[in-house]
Amino acid sequence: MNNTLSKVLKFFLGGLLLVALLLTIVFFNEVKNIHPEATFAQQDEQLGSLLDYFFYYAYLLTVIAVLATLGFSLVNMIMSPKSGVKSLISIAVLVIIGIISWSLSSGELLNIPGYTGTDNEESILKWSDMIIYTTYATFAISFIALIYSEVSKLFK
Repeated sequence: MNNTLSKVLKFFLGGLLLVALLLTIVFFNEVKNIHPEATFAQQDEQLGSLLDYFFYYAYLLTVIAVLATLGFSLVNMIMSPKSGVKSLISIAVLVIIGIISWSLSSGELLNIPGYTGTDNEESILKWSDMIIYTTYATFAISFIALIYSEVSKLFK
């Protein structure tokens, strides 16, 4: 089974590499046809659709990576339930930190003189506060874990 999986994976990854190589060759073949004095709009017109293909391919690779990560994590949880429980506890802690950060965040509109943009909205401000508080919390937890691991070594 493992040998079959490695063979299938080798061909699949080789195919992904081949698609990336072909996209790159086509892109650079088109780049060499651009006139040196072409404006940005002309370059965008000539290369825009090719760049779209790169983005679509990047989206595809991202979806494949996420599905593979979730799939192999699920298989690992089924094969080793103890490590699965530890993973679920870690995810639960992160969710709790996120909920606490969301409850601490403020959606109060900022008074920015001269700013007329659309990003001064309650939802965007609340999300950015949540991300900042979550980052602070994870840094603090990491720092405490680092100190604890070093101090606990002294008493062994």
